[in-house]
Amino acid sequence: MAQTVAHLDVMTATGLSAIDDALAGRRPVFDGIADRCGLEAWNETTIRRRLDEGGDLLRCLVTGLRRSVEHAEELRPAQLTATVELPIYNAPLPVVDLLGFQTFHPGLTHAAQVADAVDLPPLWAGLESATWHRMITRLARAIGYLYWPGRGGPDGLTICIRIDGPAGGDWHVGGTLTAPRAAPAGPPTPI
Repeated sequence: MAQTVAHLDVMTATGLSAIDDALAGRRPVFDGIADRCGLEAWNETTIRRRLDEGGDLLRCLVTGLRRSVEHAEELRPAQLTATVELPIYNAPLPVVDLLGFQTFHPGLTHAAQVADAVDLPPLWAGLESATWHRMITRLARAIGYLYWPGRGGPDGLTICIRIDGPAGGDWHVGGTLTAPRAAPAGPPTPI
């Protein structure tokens, strides 16, 4: 579990730093990663470095997530629609989407890993339907930005997500590629 929490802490801090840089008019710089091909090695290095730093990883992660919430509450609409570039995404993304991604990453992507380590059900198990839908919507938007034209092809994309059950539904990710980037269709996801 420590590796997962370290990863989430690093990604949350990295996202917040990128947002702060973008809002200050600076291009974010990421040591050790120039594009998504370097993500795996960068991830391993930053997790190892974060574990070596020690401290209360979970407390640091929660503090970072609280900062994300504060950003979402305090930023003006023009700031939320400002774009930020990260080397793992295929297009600049609005700040509001990056903040939203920071909620689904621990709350959906790694939720079972974190909860299983302390013998609890996945974190998403307690979500209300409306919250669950927002998480899936954020995931669908992230898929559009994570799409890799070099592997999936340069022609438009459509990805369908169907989830059964009381909080289920259908989500569609659509996009077109331009030189060689893709972006999800539709407005930024409200936080």
